Amino acid sequence: MLKKVCLSILMVVLCLTGGFAMIQTLSVDELVKMADLIAIAKLKEIKPTDKSPEGFQKLENTIVLEEILKGEEKKGDERTFITFSGLEDNPTIASDGLFLIFLTKTASQTWDLTNLIQGYWPFLKDGRLGGMGLRYNLDIVKQAINKK
Repeated sequence: MLKKVCLSILMVVLCLTGGFAMIQTLSVDELVKMADLIAIAKLKEIKPTDKSPEGFQKLENTIVLEEILKGEEKKGDERTFITFSGLEDNPTIASDGLFLIFLTKTASQTWDLTNLIQGYWPFLKDGRLGGMGLRYNLDIVKQAINKK
């Protein structure tokens, strides 16, 4: 009986703490505020690099900026950031089509996706935003950028 109670308690603890490993979804206002660069972009190339200590394949994503919504960059500039293949909460950047990207500059002057998977919203074939931007549109993002 004691063994069943202990196992039950352990299962509850594991279920409760598992949720803390996932990203916290930010509001559009928070996402916009955290991002140093928000742009419509397309993928130039993805290059596998080394592996993380946990064994996940690092991918170096190079994108070309098509339209700048926030930031000092210019159309045609390229930016590179790392994602991980097979790791939950890391997007796979589509090789075709445009996407809305939210990037944050790190202390070492490299770029990271803002809030991991929430920082990449591909455009769907019908022009709507996909990914974690599915319920939003560009006007909502632009309004959040223009808030003071």
